[in-house]
Amino acid sequence: TGESSVKPLRLYLVLLVGTVVVAWLVMQLAPIDAAGSFAYQTGAFGTASTLFLESAVRDPGDPFRVYSAGSAQLGLDDSEAADLLLRSYELGDEDLKQRSAYNAGIAYFREADYFAAVRAFRAVLEIDPSDSDARYNYELALRYALPPTPSEQQQRTNPEEGQTDPTITPSPEPGGFRCV
Repeated sequence: TGESSVKPLRLYLVLLVGTVVVAWLVMQLAPIDAAGSFAYQTGAFGTASTLFLESAVRDPGDPFRVYSAGSAQLGLDDSEAADLLLRSYELGDEDLKQRSAYNAGIAYFREADYFAAVRAFRAVLEIDPSDSDARYNYELALRYALPPTPSEQQQRTNPEEGQTDPTITPSPEPGGFRCV
């Protein structure tokens, strides 16, 4: 009876060790991009960012890997994200250029670099003028970048002759106090 309980234990140990070995082999053979994508999809953005950055370092000429690294950095380090996304813009095809510029615009906007955000969203619109999200973000960034023109009343520094109303001035003698 003692030996019959050992057989299931041995079988369990063999299965456990086999599973660990297979898992280790899959992790060694699977591309790092797949692990980064899985981490990104499950919401582990920090891990995804690290994996995509490692992937981009291994192959810095691959625009999609650089794009993935930049996109994963959004919200974590927007300055680094913008740098990576601009690099992928320079390396990528038209579709990747559009996606890279759009995400770079978001990174710049989050960094409050509104002029750079305007340039990035304009680059998207040059590729696809019908991109309504890019158009909206372009106009929003433009609104932040350029302060509104003051109204005519705000632009006046001195009232025109005869335009003052003496009933609202604090004293009948402009110029200060009277000495008695």
